[in-house]
Amino acid sequence: MTHSTKTSAIISPSVDTWLVGGFMSSVLILFLLFGARVPAELILWNSAVLTVLLNGTHFMASYRLLYVSKAQVLRYKAAAIYLPAALIGYAATALWAVSLNDQYAWMVDSLLAVTALYLALHYTGQAWGMMASFAYLEQTPFQPLERRLFRICLRTLAAWHMAWAVGLISTRPDWVEAVLTSLLPLLNIAAIATAAVGAALFWRISKRTGRSVAARIWLPYFSLHVWYSFLWIYPQSLFWVQIAHSLQYLSFPARVEMNRLDAAYNADESRKEIFKYLTVLLMTSGVVFGLMPWAMGADVQGKSAYWAVLASIINIHHYFIDGCVWHIGNPEVRRDLFSHLGGKSLSRSAET
Repeated sequence: MTHSTKTSAIISPSVDTWLVGGFMSSVLILFLLFGARVPAELILWNSAVLTVLLNGTHFMASYRLLYVSKAQVLRYKAAAIYLPAALIGYAATALWAVSLNDQYAWMVDSLLAVTALYLALHYTGQAWGMMASFAYLEQTPFQPLERRLFRICLRTLAAWHMAWAVGLISTRPDWVEAVLTSLLPLLNIAAIATAAVGAALFWRISKRTGRSVAARIWLPYFSLHVWYSFLWIYPQSLFWVQIAHSLQYLSFPARVEMNRLDAAYNADESRKEIFKYLTVLLMTSGVVFGLMPWAMGADVQGKSAYWAVLASIINIHHYFIDGCVWHIGNPEVRRDLFSHLGGKSLSRSAET
């Protein structure tokens, strides 16, 4: 028995479409089209309120996924125990070393560099996971050739993102500058080519299936190109891309939580519990991304390193968590994410 695509969604087909990229891609495209008329303060804005409401809550949602039970912690020991212990140990050592002598600033800088480079893999990996998930919901699985080419394109975009991040480093060794000067023009061309390849692949899927490809399948891929175009033109505007990424992400852990609650409670109790879940996410986000930066003097000269280090280890840990817990090929992940559809498992053809 197959399920109806009218009801097969993470939240709902229209909400999925707007969250997965429809809304923020529209905003960023407007910025790109009318950038000369948009106040620079808006494009370079960094809102603490939106950071707490969206960016911070998406971090906290991943921690909820990982630490929801002892069984989950034991299943993902590397993410739940070993990596955070290593990160905290390194961060403490780096801050201690810098407090003794500024020559050890490279230890903090290295942590920031890893964060920036890892982010590229996180964004492109998330895009593929969403494409696969929505292809399943639309009963439009990718064929092996399509999967392979999409993955190559996404890795190309990840390489572009890494080169872009390295380009923001103010003091680069001469050999890095030489490599970047030679490589970046080629990556710019390759990144543009991935848009054309993606369009051709989606056209191929449309011809193969006899119907247009749903927007929520192609939007994660299209959104990456919008994000990176925006970053290329406005390099200091990463805040907006972070918000776009957070909107994409939040509905997925929220659906997992709703499915778990629906299995454990009746409808009224489940609604109360999901309200508690959202409240806790918001409160913990406020503490970590609102109160803690203020307490650490994140904007005070000489103290900003403490918040920079903490933010870096939170980001790195988050990226690693997602790489562990969101393998759609895992039957338990499919059950948690799609049990509201009647327990149907994700087809092998849509695996990541």
